[in-house]
Amino acid sequence: MRSLLCVLAAALAVGAPLAAQRVEKDVAYASASPAQRLDLYLPDASGEALRPAIVFVHGGGWKGGDKGGGAWASLAREYSRAGYVAVSVNYRLLQEAPFPAQIADVKASVRWLRAHAAQYRIDPERIGAAGNSAGAHLVALLGLTADAPELEGDGPHRDLSSAVQAVCAAATPTDLEHWPGGPGPNARALLPGPPESLLERARRASPIAYVRRDAPPYLLIQGSADPTVPPSQSEAFFTALRAAGAPDVHLMLFAGADHGVLGAEKLLTHPAMRSFFDHALRR
Repeated sequence: MRSLLCVLAAALAVGAPLAAQRVEKDVAYASASPAQRLDLYLPDASGEALRPAIVFVHGGGWKGGDKGGGAWASLAREYSRAGYVAVSVNYRLLQEAPFPAQIADVKASVRWLRAHAAQYRIDPERIGAAGNSAGAHLVALLGLTADAPELEGDGPHRDLSSAVQAVCAAATPTDLEHWPGGPGPNARALLPGPPESLLERARRASPIAYVRRDAPPYLLIQGSADPTVPPSQSEAFFTALRAAGAPDVHLMLFAGADHGVLGAEKLLTHPAMRSFFDHALRR
């Protein structure tokens, strides 16, 4: 596994040249809540060519985190310097609204990008998404539910698609219904309602319930010693996608790594993620 990651990292040596950038912060992509804001990191490149975009979604147990967190701001700057339009989004947390508000907000941010594609020279057919932990849950769900109107919410630009063309998810809750010991406290807070229907609500919030043959490319990153999200979650999701016939799915399992695998192993995970998106979105 590590040798594969090293190969992916080496591929970046011949990647796109770095470009200057500008940043637009706290842009409203919807109007229902002050949480519905995004930061845009834009390559300062001349010409008329359309650029791919990446949507970064923070973690925090669906109850914390912020789009300006150091790791995500740093990644967004890195991607914009490499020629991507990088977007870091906030979304309504569970204290403000239960599921599906969180995925509806992420979907609204993608539709907003398509609505403003000409303004920012975004190729609407080359949008990727990346997240960790709760953010990974949301991007994993995002990649499979473009045709699930019950998850779109009532935000603007409903005439546009929320589909993405590539997903990278790290430490991902994929199956809340079959969580060891049952859905945890955060999941129960995210999915309020009668106890007798909790598992059905958990199923509707689980990316694994939506796997399909025409899934976009997925890169799953997981630590084998994650005490927060069992490795079996990523493994089962990977297996389900492959069984459904999804042609481009990858699982990178790091022996001994914990819930912070994306950052702790960043010398390997970050280049692997870049190589994955370059391959999926720059073809």
